[in-house]
Amino acid sequence: MINRKLNQIILALLIIGALVTFWTGEAVRNLREQRAPAEIAREESAVPETKVEPAAGPSINVRKRSSGRYEEFRKKFRETEETLERLQSGRPGDERSVTRKNQAVSELRYWETQLNSLYSCIMAVLPRDEAEALAREQQEWRRRRDEKASALARGSAGGPEQGAEYTRVQAKATKARAYELLERYKDRM
Repeated sequence: MINRKLNQIILALLIIGALVTFWTGEAVRNLREQRAPAEIAREESAVPETKVEPAAGPSINVRKRSSGRYEEFRKKFRETEETLERLQSGRPGDERSVTRKNQAVSELRYWETQLNSLYSCIMAVLPRDEAEALAREQQEWRRRRDEKASALARGSAGGPEQGAEYTRVQAKATKARAYELLERYKDRM
């Protein structure tokens, strides 16, 4: 009973966190669209420049972006992994399918929250055309992830174990996608 209540509380917190992250991302995107071009130019001029020497020819001035957000997300991801390890190690020897399903659900919720937070941050800095392309890519990725999870779960024993396998595959793919997007867009954050 206590585990069920704890899982409900964790789930509620994760959902609230995801909603806040989504709304914050939307607000930031709306603010970016409403800012005057002079403000954007002034903000970009505050980014330090670094000279890059090409293999041949004159040097080129390139704006160097701060990797603070990148490191912040790396830290969040490590903390998420540590939290999940603590949750999983808290039930040694318990091999019931329901417990494994709950663990998989918790893992998926944690990684969905991290992925949504990262995705919102990335979308806020991308130009409209790139943001639209990423949104389409993300929808396609989710569809493929769910299809793969369904196919792999069908191969399991069935019953509660099938649901646990489906959720485990989704969680693993979501974690991999979070790290993939973080590395792909680390220079733009």
